Amino acid sequence: MNNGSDRDASPGERFGLQGRTFVVTAGGSGIGRACARQIARAGGRVGIVDVDGAAARATEEEIRSLGARAVSCIADVRDRAALTAAVARIESELGPLGGAVAAAGISIPEPAASLARASWDAVLGVGLTGCFLTCQIVGRRLIASGTGGSIVAISSTDSIGAHAGRAAYCAAKFGVVGIVRTLAIEWGRHGIRVNAVAPGITDTPAVQRGLPAEQVDAVLVDRTPLGRIGAPDDMGNVAAFLLSDSAAYVTGQNLGVDGGISAGYITRWRGADLASSRLLERGIYKSV
Repeated sequence: MNNGSDRDASPGERFGLQGRTFVVTAGGSGIGRACARQIARAGGRVGIVDVDGAAARATEEEIRSLGARAVSCIADVRDRAALTAAVARIESELGPLGGAVAAAGISIPEPAASLARASWDAVLGVGLTGCFLTCQIVGRRLIASGTGGSIVAISSTDSIGAHAGRAAYCAAKFGVVGIVRTLAIEWGRHGIRVNAVAPGITDTPAVQRGLPAEQVDAVLVDRTPLGRIGAPDDMGNVAAFLLSDSAAYVTGQNLGVDGGISAGYITRWRGADLASSRLLERGIYKSV
């Protein structure tokens, strides 16, 4: 049974990205690193941008070990000048851009009534402003080149519905979808596609640090029809698809990659909770 972990099969067999250069922000870990890895496996060249230089270099080394070209840059996605310089260096060293993955984002859980302005500014700065700056800087180069391209932003299931204690994060991720759809409209005539991947809970270092294990097992897995949380490569594979010509007629979409958790509501027992007195009386449904 395929459990969604790192797969032997290369998306390059399905999603050819040969000869194209892609910028990946927050490429030093988690979903960003998985996107960089899958781009490389599909034949693309990868420019890794991260505020953590050591993490970015580790991803660069991993990409090189796969036989692909890569370069790593240190930049905060909120810093237009630093991000512009990083993108320019990536294009100079690896060749003309084919697109980007805007994966940078942070969450600082706090109740809305006590949410500090500094926390709000940090979450919106990285997750929303940083996403827009990444898209804008890369998009300008794609428009100028006249060759088209594809940009993927990482949103969240929190771009679809609310999440207690995450007012800033939800605001950022809802905003990411607004950016994606607006740019898809504005840039489609330039041959540039813009989409989002909306992960469910994914097994990243940030999630491991931020969620109690019992919450993951007893609540999130229980409410997910496929019965597991996501693997980073689940997101990376879909990002590679959206970057590729296999998705040539897909733009302006927020594609859920969440094991089915956003397909419904009042879901328990991986979809086996039928919640019906009538079915209980017939012995089809068992209450606990």
